[in-house]
Amino acid sequence: MNDKKTNFLLRIWFYLTIMILFLMYKQLETIRWVFRDSDNYKLTNAQIVSSDLAFHGTWWGWQINIQYEYQVGERTLQSNKTRGFTSKEEAENYSQKYPDGKKISIYYRVSQPYISIFEPESIGVSDLYLLGFSIFASFVLLFSALKVNAKQVKPQTKF
Repeated sequence: MNDKKTNFLLRIWFYLTIMILFLMYKQLETIRWVFRDSDNYKLTNAQIVSSDLAFHGTWWGWQINIQYEYQVGERTLQSNKTRGFTSKEEAENYSQKYPDGKKISIYYRVSQPYISIFEPESIGVSDLYLLGFSIFASFVLLFSALKVNAKQVKPQTKF
């Protein structure tokens, strides 16, 4: 019985860890911005090239993908921001804020100008809380599985 419970907890821990790594990858620039080097970014002007709304049938079903263009020196660079919403109405309201051709401000990393952050003021603190909670939950699951497994292994006594 404990063996099944240990395997179940370890399987959940594995999938949760994969989810955490995916979240960290998707939020890499956010994490860098918040925790490490926001001073290494410069403010510049950009222009919205396109703003596409689509339903993906996933966790954040409605997604908006905003493409924007900006210049650093003589180079014209293009980047994007994808944001998910649970309702079409929320996504449409957000989309209307950024019509094609609108001028916006973005931050780009000085050492790697092709890396930019759009709307740093809306950086998902809730996403960071979710990430922190997920990491905590992952450790709780791992230690629970190890504890269940430790109870299972009993020392052999010889008479």
